[in-house]
Amino acid sequence: MTRLKCVTHCQRLGKNHIQPRAPLVRVPVITEPFRRQITDIVGPLKRTKAGYKYILTMLCPASKYPEAIPLKVANSQSMKIEELLKVFARVRLSLTI
Repeated sequence: MTRLKCVTHCQRLGKNHIQPRAPLVRVPVITEPFRRQITDIVGPLKRTKAGYKYILTMLCPASKYPEAIPLKVANSQSMKIEELLKVFARVRLSLTI
């Protein structure tokens, strides 16, 4: 019975916790486009008529330039090296992937 009184008492009054603010830190400025690249695989999605079920996505955080390559399966053997080379030839090979 005492636990029930305590729970209802706390619920009525609410919590009196003041959380400390996180310190501000400097974020590095990306001055050169395509120096970094964010890569991810999206899926599984609904299979297309051509048999593609996944999308390899790439994004440059500096310029927000997106790139997408369709994949049939999501493993390292199925990566389309030719498509990746076309992307890197268009925008350049990033220092950080």
